[in-house]
Amino acid sequence: MLVIVDRILIALLLLGACGHSLGSFKAYGDQPMTLLWSLCGSLYVVMLVALNILRSLRKNDRALSAIAGVGCLVWIVPSLVFGTLIGNPFDFRPMIFVLLCLGLALFNAKAFYFKSSS
Repeated sequence: MLVIVDRILIALLLLGACGHSLGSFKAYGDQPMTLLWSLCGSLYVVMLVALNILRSLRKNDRALSAIAGVGCLVWIVPSLVFGTLIGNPFDFRPMIFVLLCLGLALFNAKAFYFKSSS
C-alpha cells in the first residue's frame, strides 16, 4: 500500500512540474530571463521526480534516499517564498509542492533509516 502512495506522490510531483512549466510560459512568456529561471525550477522538480523514481526502485540505496530527501526538503523553501511573494503563503500552488515534497521526504527518510526486506 505504501508503495502505491509513494508512486502517486511521485506522479503528482511530475504533474506539478508540468503545471509549473505551463504557468511559467503563461506568466513570463514575454520576459525571457524570468522565463528561463522559472523553467529551471521546473527542471529541478523533474530531477526530483527522477531521483524519487530511482529511490523507489533501489530500496537499499541509502545515499540515493538521502540525496532525494534533501532535494525534496530544499524545494520546500522556494515554494514557501513564492507563496509569500504572491501575498498568500497558503495559496494552492506553493502548498501542493510543500505537501508533496514533505510526503516524499518522509518516504526518503523511511528508505534511509529502515532497510527494505524486498
